Formats: sequence, structure tokens, C-alpha cells
Amino acid sequence: MSKKLNAFIPEPHEIIGSHKNLDTLEFAIRDNIPVLLIGETGVGKTSMIRHLAAKHKQGLRRVNLNGQTTVDEFVGKMLLNKDGTYWQDGVLIQAMKEGHWIVLDELNAALPEILFVLHSLLDDDRYVVLAEKDGDVVRPHPDFRVFATMNPSGKYSGTKDLNKALMSRFPIILQIDYPDFDTEVKILTKYAPKIEEPIAMSMVKMAQELRKAYQKDEIEYVCSTRDIINFAILSQTFPVQDAIQMSILARANSDDEKAVNTMVALFFGKKGETPFIDRFVAMEKDIKDRENAIKPLTADAKQAKEGMLAMANRMRAMKEAVKQERVQQSKMTSDSERLDRFQRVLLTFVEMNAEDTFKKVQSQSWSDAKFMKDFDQIVDEERDPAKPLELASAVEGVPF
Repeated sequence: MSKKLNAFIPEPHEIIGSHKNLDTLEFAIRDNIPVLLIGETGVGKTSMIRHLAAKHKQGLRRVNLNGQTTVDEFVGKMLLNKDGTYWQDGVLIQAMKEGHWIVLDELNAALPEILFVLHSLLDDDRYVVLAEKDGDVVRPHPDFRVFATMNPSGKYSGTKDLNKALMSRFPIILQIDYPDFDTEVKILTKYAPKIEEPIAMSMVKMAQELRKAYQKDEIEYVCSTRDIINFAILSQTFPVQDAIQMSILARANSDDEKAVNTMVALFFGKKGETPFIDRFVAMEKDIKDRENAIKPLTADAKQAKEGMLAMANRMRAMKEAVKQERVQQSKMTSDSERLDRFQRVLLTFVEMNAEDTFKKVQSQSWSDAKFMKDFDQIVDEERDPAKPLELASAVEGVPF
């Protein structure tokens, strides 16, 4: 592995959740398919690519196309020294030649001349022409991969709708959403292991309420997963109110300040007050505790029902054995005594087992009426018809 490549390989880090998106990105990497990831800021678009670059030990170059990046920085330019002019590759050409992956951040904020370069790069034949370097044609290394990210258009300064011709050159477009509640709580406790779970739950609940207000255009500030990770990390060292001020409140503009402060106060109180956990989070924790307490009982009930059905199947097999034996014995008219003895002994055994089954079922204190069906009904309705009768084991030990 070259030193150049090794210098750009990211450090490994864990991704919690996002399994479907990671699988799709793995497919794109394998088949060399450009991918565009669209989502709000701080949802983990770049983090997933960085995670996979570390996993595959690939160099990763990231370019922020926020309107300040020029085509000279991106592609390359001619420079002058004491010996004359010379060419210096830009970050894109370096990545293409060295087989690095490249992440084009904020694609819908890029300058038109940069987007124009990407058209030829993302076409089927994949190349870039260096017009200022005598028209040299650069084709990518086999390990080179292209990823682009963008925020939804309109709500972010400097963004615009992406050119349809360029968007069509990305065969895979992934819409990246915020993690679900439980996953986001796990993320917080991963990055800030000292915070208690109820606090993490309250942080996520607060973020979700801020996002709802953002979606309704009530505020311009969107609380990202990155923001509440910062909040969680800071709260391990600083008082909660100071951590909120640095990580959340300071990001809201003057128009949003009052609304954001009000929503934050619902969960953590106002500055100068003792922070408190909101009642909904407490209720959710109580519900989870109850669910965890019920799970073993549910497992016991399932196991008991399976045992009951297994015994019912055995009874069904024994009844079938009796039926078949009756057919055989009916042909032995000269031995009616044997037939009577067989029926008397075997049917008594069936009845004893049936009674024992009901005792086992009743000992579980079922409240569900369907578990208390008539035994014969259970035998006839619940038995798997695809399961062959095991007559030998069903009547094992019965004296004929």
C-alpha cells in the first residue's frame, strides 16, 4: 500500500443502524456505480462513506463544493516557478490517478464550471479533459469511486435545484433520513457513554420536536443528529444548560431564538432552573420496563402452548392408532376378547393423558380463552396436517 493512499485512509468508526443504506453503498462500490446521497445536514451521509472507506482500506478525499471551491482547485492549474510553468493536479485529478474515493459535498451549491467537469466524469466512458494542459485526457484508476452529497434544495443558503442532466448521471440516489428514536438514543450513548439513558431519550425527543417545527416551516433551525451528539458529549463535562447553549441555542438565528428556547425548556427547563426530564420520556421508559418484564412471561406462555400442542398431536396420533387398530381387529372376528382388551387399555391411557394435559395447561393460569378450547377441538384444529403420524412412538409402552 502506497504512503499516499495510506495517508488518506480514514480511521475505523462504528455506524449504528443504516444497514440497508450501507448494503446499497457496498453494491455501488463493488460495481463502480456513482451514488448521490440526499438528506438534511448531520444525518450521517458522509459518515457512512468514511466508514466503508476505512473498512475497505481505501483513501478518501472530501471536497466541499460550497461555491468557494474553484475549478482550478478541483481539476488543476498551471503554476510558475524559476524554471518556468508547471501543472499542478487538483484534488479530483489526484484522486482519479491514485485510486482514492472522492466525496463531493454540497453538490447543489457547486459552481457551474465544476458541474460541467462532472458531466464527462460520470458518463459511461469516464474521463476528464485538462484543457489548460494541452488537452490531456485523464481516465480514473480502477479503484476510484465517486460519491456526492447534498442537502434538500431551498432551505439551505447557496443551494439550488440540481441540474437534471447531472442528476441522471447518478444511477443510485439515496434519501437519508434521521435515525429512528431507539437508534438515535443508542448513537448518543455510544458517543457519550457517561450520560444516563433517560437523559439521552430526552435529548432525542427534544430534537424530534425541533425537526417537526422545522418541517412545518415554523423555524429555520434543524436539529441534526450531529448537534445532539455534541450536546451529549458537552453535557458530560459542562452543566446541561451551558451544553445546550453551545450546541443547540447558539445555532438558532435571532428569528428562531424564542421558539427554540421555548421547545428546549419543555425538556430541560430554562436557564437558571434545575433541568428536568420531560414526562413523556419518563412514561416511555416505564413502558419499556413493563415490556421487558412481560417478555419472559410471554416466552413461558409460548413454550407452554407449544408443549400443549405437542401433547395434543400425540393424543391425535394415539386416536389414529386406535382407529387403525380397530380396522385391523375387525377382521379378526375370532379374537373379540383381544379387541376388547386393546380398546379398554389404550383408550384408558388416552383419557389419562388428556386429563394430565388439561392440568398442565390450567397450571399456567391462562387468561386467554382460546387456550382453554375443548381438547378434542385442539387436537382436530391445531395439529399440523403435514406432520406424519408417529404411531410407534404414540403407543409406546402400552400393554396390548
